[in-house]
Amino acid sequence: MKITNYNNVPDIMIEALTRDEHEMGDSHYSVTQLLRNPRQLQLSRRHKDEVTRDAVDMWNSFIGTCVHGGIYQSVKGNPDYLLEKRVEHTIGSVTIGGTPDAYQYSTKTLFDHKTMQVSAYGLEVKDGYEEQMNIYAYILETQGLQVDKIFLNVIYLDWRLAAAKFAEAGKYPPAPVVLIPIKKWSKDVVETYIEGRVALHQAGELLEDDELPDCSAEDCWESPQKLAVYRKGYSGEPTGVRALKLCDNYREVTDWVAWKKMSMKDLVVVDRPRTRRKCEMYCDSAPFCNQYKKWKLEQEVARNVEVV
Repeated sequence: MKITNYNNVPDIMIEALTRDEHEMGDSHYSVTQLLRNPRQLQLSRRHKDEVTRDAVDMWNSFIGTCVHGGIYQSVKGNPDYLLEKRVEHTIGSVTIGGTPDAYQYSTKTLFDHKTMQVSAYGLEVKDGYEEQMNIYAYILETQGLQVDKIFLNVIYLDWRLAAAKFAEAGKYPPAPVVLIPIKKWSKDVVETYIEGRVALHQAGELLEDDELPDCSAEDCWESPQKLAVYRKGYSGEPTGVRALKLCDNYREVTDWVAWKKMSMKDLVVVDRPRTRRKCEMYCDSAPFCNQYKKWKLEQEVARNVEVV
């Protein structure tokens, strides 16, 4: 991977941000890789030496690593916990592996630490979390550790005591750390899921780049085109100002303005084009992906047609 530093981040932070201590061991797939779309995984593997990433793109990952490291250092002396222990399991001829965050012997509980913003409150269990945790639980049980309960240990990085005290009930996390239970799957369900994912990825290994199965709109974090309504004075810059309303068309905008007894002269309507946020901001495979290139061309053509 090639690392850029367009924002003049100090050298000491470049060293910290770009350090990667993840280990694959003898695994064919890590648990997180198993959950990825075959297109994204294969492209990232095949083009890993061509990937370019800026140092600041690694900031969120770095913060999460710091939090994990802090928990590990604080708890590692407690014999009731198994911490950051790499585990592997072979199904057929394929070995999968990963590193569960924490397992508590006395309660037979598996924990996974997730750092988030307060804005995620109520939406913490994202796609893939339940699958990831159940695969970890399954591997632990194959090694003799019974797992009765699974929890996400959610850590809100921007939590504020004053905000929690004065927030409406249910609108703000009551504490900076909240445990969220995850449904535990049966052994048969996990094995069937793993076998299905392995078969999918093995099939992808035999295909050329342009033949790989497409990522779904959900995989790409696609958001539809919207009209965003702001108060007059909004510049269109990403200042963090939230839209008053998101509408599908201009008729919906005018109906909403009339219902709110507002005036269009006091408002600004901004066109938010359709986006694929994961592809644009977080996917290292995007520069090599014919699906994404085709999608971008289709959006450009659609915008030009609308202008004409």
